[in-house]
Amino acid sequence: MGDRLRSATLDDLPVHLILEILTSGARLSGFDLVCLELTCSTFRSTDGLLPQKSKSLVDFAAFQLCGSHPVYIGLSHKAQEELVARCGHNWKRVLRFLQSVHQSSDVIQTASGNKMQIRSGRYHTLLIKDSTVYSCGSSLCGVLGHGPETTQCVAFTPIKFPNFAHVTYVSASHNHAAFVTQSGEVFTCGDNSSFSCGHSDTNRPIFKPRLVESLKDVSCQQVATGVSFTMFLTNNGQVYTCGTSGHGQLGHGDTLDRPTPKLVESLVAVGPVVQIAAGPSYALAVTSDGTVYSFGSGTNFCLGHGEQHNELNPRPMQWFRRKGIHVVCVSAGDEHVVALDSNGYVYTWGKGYCGALGHGDEIDKTTPELLVSLKPQLAVQVCASKRKTFVLTDNGCLYGFGWMGFGSLGFPDRGVSDKVLKPSRLYSLKDHHISQVSTGLYHSVAVTNQGRIFGFGDNERAQLGHDNLRACLNPTEILVEEASEFGNFIDTLQLDEYELLQAVANDFLQLLLATAEQTTNRPNGTRPKGLGRMSPHTPATLIAIYSFAEATSFAGQDMRLLIRRQLHSAEAHNTSHSLKHGHSTITLARTTLLSYDHTDHHIRPTLSRPNRIKPKPLRLVGPRTQPTFTDSAQPFGPQDQPSNSLWPNGM
Repeated sequence: MGDRLRSATLDDLPVHLILEILTSGARLSGFDLVCLELTCSTFRSTDGLLPQKSKSLVDFAAFQLCGSHPVYIGLSHKAQEELVARCGHNWKRVLRFLQSVHQSSDVIQTASGNKMQIRSGRYHTLLIKDSTVYSCGSSLCGVLGHGPETTQCVAFTPIKFPNFAHVTYVSASHNHAAFVTQSGEVFTCGDNSSFSCGHSDTNRPIFKPRLVESLKDVSCQQVATGVSFTMFLTNNGQVYTCGTSGHGQLGHGDTLDRPTPKLVESLVAVGPVVQIAAGPSYALAVTSDGTVYSFGSGTNFCLGHGEQHNELNPRPMQWFRRKGIHVVCVSAGDEHVVALDSNGYVYTWGKGYCGALGHGDEIDKTTPELLVSLKPQLAVQVCASKRKTFVLTDNGCLYGFGWMGFGSLGFPDRGVSDKVLKPSRLYSLKDHHISQVSTGLYHSVAVTNQGRIFGFGDNERAQLGHDNLRACLNPTEILVEEASEFGNFIDTLQLDEYELLQAVANDFLQLLLATAEQTTNRPNGTRPKGLGRMSPHTPATLIAIYSFAEATSFAGQDMRLLIRRQLHSAEAHNTSHSLKHGHSTITLARTTLLSYDHTDHHIRPTLSRPNRIKPKPLRLVGPRTQPTFTDSAQPFGPQDQPSNSLWPNGM
């Protein structure tokens, strides 16, 4: 059996088996699929694929992943066609857009495997890195979450949560913060004088994260914090609010304050809400059908209805409805709002002072207006704060416009002007692929796809995490001292069958992404047909899957059932021993570097020689290094297509 396995190549694996692994919950990104397609001819093959018009195995996998993505599912058929056309009928780019939109407002996964989210408050910053939450900056109301004795953290400092709570979502406001855990519980800390933290038994500051007891039986996924109120979005798409309602920002049809979270009943009947945003005294909610509802203070036309009246109940924005625009997310600034639609177009409205709306002037907009200068770009995130706005595109470029106070836009060389009236790219970050951005009152922070954090703007209160307390006119990297990784690893003995599937799929994909040693120094940029011979160090689970698939028709069978049967068979008992005992089955280094030569359009794979790695507890989503490109252009645009046309133009 050993000789037979060592002579096998990737081409010998059944197509349906590879396709199932590519789409089986391993959380592959569009960029990962590009890497596989460029690395190995097997993934460019169309043999045995349905429908026949698929350009490659990877293209078909991207199509299937798009079809199951929640954002894509929520689009109408017309909106889906428009998105595919906008992406040049490239399913890998469609997938990257969908994943980027979701991650930019949620937790991002970096190339090193870390899960991160960053949020800027008034004078502080909150960071999630894996299961640990950090804070830096200043506060007298407990928003940092470290107790009454801590009023300033000059560096990112871990926050302690009861019972080792695994936080997955954070929101930072002026003086209070909210945290959502993996189990759906919500913790809050900070100023509770208006009951914005949701604790009715006291109006004193909450100095350490405290569970919102009234939501114990409700599972939440998002939170949004205003100046003196908080919004909670449940997993079934319902919205709760608490705090001050002087302008109707709680959405209950009155101006009565609520000391504990109360369900916004008028939003229940309009369909599940998928995203929420809180301004100083107004609120926004986006439903699954792409409708935006606004309520609260109408000052500065932030509600988008063409008037400045307060709305005590959520009111749909008719401007988007009339034009058939499907909004996927919104960001609420102090005096203006920015929205992103399903085609990657950006809209702004509200107060135009200092160019915060990006239309080349300082004129207020009473209803949404398309940001024409960004039409060629495919935007994936929008972020608004006081008189400034950031837009992030799918190729990792960051654009900013509005007020430049304290360098918070990241443009150090704008002369005497303190205003940027149109979107301008932050070329100081051009060497980095930005995955998420957040901005506070006078400071801003951005996270790259490699997990590096850059901050710029005011640092007088340590909100950038630098102990010198000096403003940063140029984006400056912020270093985070790693906390203990206790709790980040999962005992594979406790994995259920579906989680085991994810682990197996990830191990297989790590092998594929590592490429074969034979790709090193191949002449003229040629690529091998497969990954070559299986070595004795090939992951045991891959050998088990291969030996079983060779003798069994995979089509139509359940992946979990196949893996379970094979791992429990006598033949695979010894080879799967390391997996069952919580050891990593990956024995190849995850270090692949693809350099893209823009001058001659040749893809030259370059691989560092595989090294043994010591056994360590298995991660469900293992770290991997994504390819970096020598040219600033990303391989998703038509201008970057190699001559061998590896980028499919459609299904």
